[in-house]
Amino acid sequence: MSLSSDLALLRLAPPFAALSDEQLRLVAFSGERVSVPAGGLLIEAGQPPPGAFVVLEGLIEVRAAGCRASQPAGPGAMVAQLALLAETDIVDEARATRPSEVMLVRRAVFRRLLEEYPEAASALHARLSADFLQLGAAVAGVRESLAEPPGSGEA
Repeated sequence: MSLSSDLALLRLAPPFAALSDEQLRLVAFSGERVSVPAGGLLIEAGQPPPGAFVVLEGLIEVRAAGCRASQPAGPGAMVAQLALLAETDIVDEARATRPSEVMLVRRAVFRRLLEEYPEAASALHARLSADFLQLGAAVAGVRESLAEPPGSGEA
């Protein structure tokens, strides 16, 4: 893959969407390419990842901690996004379903990017705030749909 195609895929990952080309190049040059064979484990249960992974090629099946179902992650998707900010094991397992290539972006690299480019940190803060508000609204909707209908508790 070329640098321009790497940058295009990085830009699809939510934490990187608002970054400038210069900032994306820093991520691309600092990122570590990892090849994962079909059936290979990218993230093992109980092992917090050293950062987040952006899928460059192939398909990774991701299972969150406590979930039975998995979620597919194809080119441009990010696996273990929260690992950019803190050591976490929210992803229980990530396994390639076919030969895949990912870019590991380590926490230290991301932290350095946010320190050197405060506008990137501000954009990330705004995006995370919006995501949390959206999550809160979705949870409130679920709570309302599960609430007991009025009068159903009377005998």
